[in-house]
Amino acid sequence: MKKILIILSFGGVVALLGYELYGLSLESLKAQVDFSNLNSEKQALIKDNEALRADIKYFSDPHNLEKELRSRFNVRLPGEKLIIVVPPTEEAQQ
Repeated sequence: MKKILIILSFGGVVALLGYELYGLSLESLKAQVDFSNLNSEKQALIKDNEALRADIKYFSDPHNLEKELRSRFNVRLPGEKLIIVVPPTEEAQQ
């Protein structure tokens, strides 16, 4: 009877340890997935940061800034006339 009780107790301890190992395995897998997602997000942010730095460098030149303002917002200096050139359509070419 004593041996059966010891075997049952040992089996219970082994089952409990197995369950805990399974839980740790699931947590480890979730942590790996989270790490992978964060690494992908980090790479995207690095790429965005590089693009923003390139834009800052480009717009720090007053000539480029003026060119961009003119094209985006149709800005013109006093006394300048704005001319909009429309490309010809197929019907006009024939």
